[in-house]
Amino acid sequence: MKYTIDELTAAKRQIDSTLHKLRETVKTFESKDNSERYKSQITLAKRRIKAFEIANYFIENEIKNCESTSDFRSSGHAPWHGRFSMPRFTPDKSAPV
Repeated sequence: MKYTIDELTAAKRQIDSTLHKLRETVKTFESKDNSERYKSQITLAKRRIKAFEIANYFIENEIKNCESTSDFRSSGHAPWHGRFSMPRFTPDKSAPV
């Protein structure tokens, strides 16, 4: 699937918002008196943070690629070759979390 620079920017904005909320959630759970009770929620939130950071990395790189093309600067939109096709991310299940 192909994405425009506007779609990539909007997706990044949504991911940044979600990352902020997830980080606050982790802080809240970790600050509770019996934080061990929330271990699974903390682990899940941290895994989601990592996944969103990976997605953000690829989106940021693609936005930079689109902005660096001369077609993008002159026409105001990303050229066909600057569109982004999202690769499938397969996590390494053997890696520690």
